[in-house]
Amino acid sequence: SSEGEYSPTTSERVDVGLVDRTASFMTRLCSDSTVAKEDVPYLKIMQAYSRAKRPQGAADWLEKMAASIGTPPVEAYNVVIRSYAEVGDIDSASKWLARLQAEAQADFDSYQAVLDAYASNGDAKKVDDIWKELTAAGFTATDQTYCSMLRAHCIAKDAENVQVWVSRFEWEGIQLNWLAFSELVRFYLEQGELSKALTLSEEMAMTDLFDIGSGLWLEQLEAAQRA
Repeated sequence: SSEGEYSPTTSERVDVGLVDRTASFMTRLCSDSTVAKEDVPYLKIMQAYSRAKRPQGAADWLEKMAASIGTPPVEAYNVVIRSYAEVGDIDSASKWLARLQAEAQADFDSYQAVLDAYASNGDAKKVDDIWKELTAAGFTATDQTYCSMLRAHCIAKDAENVQVWVSRFEWEGIQLNWLAFSELVRFYLEQGELSKALTLSEEMAMTDLFDIGSGLWLEQLEAAQRA
């Protein structure tokens, strides 16, 4: 989601075969003029391929959309960018962001999708680079942007910068999202800092994050206590 929270409804996979059959059916309808090209639900098909973790399918249908109606809306590019980002294909996500920048005007979500992908890979330098592009384009970093930077440092096991960003969160009143919270708990446990993991978990238990993902941190703490 736009706030970077864990969302089971957007992470569930769909039947790839069903998406392929639907896409093929729409292609046949277009070819025999049963359905006008401008009436084809391009975006919905792209979103279905994205949920099925098939970014190439989403990209192919963006090309079909472009051939039919001209330059697609930014939302369509973002589906492709985030689709590649979510399967870990950062190079393709970055290339599609560059294409969007060349053909239209990227929005905040375009940059954030690529930034999130680099964060998941523990590449804080690239997160910082995209952050600079985001602000240069006139957008303001959100809590999600900050959370991505913290996640990158946690995954990279960069203890010094983790502490720098945790302190910054405290000073600026930034709220951890579920992804940043889980990575920070995991980081503390891997560092053998069970007390910090427990304290953070107790603090998060007072927020909505507890309702979203209480199981993960409880499992991690139980494992750490058994070790």
